[in-house]
Amino acid sequence: MNCDIVLDAIVDKEVQADSPTRVSRPYHRSGIVLALPAGTDGIKTFADLGKEKRVGVQVGSLAQMVLSQLGLRTSPFGFEDEMIEDVAAGKLDGAAVTAASVGYFNLMHPDRKVGLVYASDQEPLLSWNIAVGMRGSDAPLRQKIDAAIERLLADGTIRDIYARYGVEHRPPAP
Repeated sequence: MNCDIVLDAIVDKEVQADSPTRVSRPYHRSGIVLALPAGTDGIKTFADLGKEKRVGVQVGSLAQMVLSQLGLRTSPFGFEDEMIEDVAAGKLDGAAVTAASVGYFNLMHPDRKVGLVYASDQEPLLSWNIAVGMRGSDAPLRQKIDAAIERLLADGTIRDIYARYGVEHRPPAP
């Protein structure tokens, strides 16, 4: 990390235990969601999509590994925006991408919106809390950042920032 503070740091206790980077209290729940063609109903999990459907995944990603282990037919891509474009165009049955990518695509393309299912809620490896990552932080700095996050959550600022980009704010998991 070449900066002192970074937003959207993934909270992973094992990683943080071996890293000089410390994290604040989590402020958002993120992960890999399932982007679907508009009007697709009845899909709540990755497995609900069915083994005959093509699901876009980033090459070499954790999502590619997890979905392959579930027996799903994956198609490798380099970038999330390419996968979402193919879902919107009907060339893919779904895509394993971040909610931020889907939200922003839908914000920028209101006439070609794709659906979003939080399928990662059933796949723990594909769902995580995010926080502020801090290098060289001390307890007083972490306390101040935690207090700021608490205020920004309470007054809706964090929710509103995400909404500006078409992303639903999801509270962190305990």
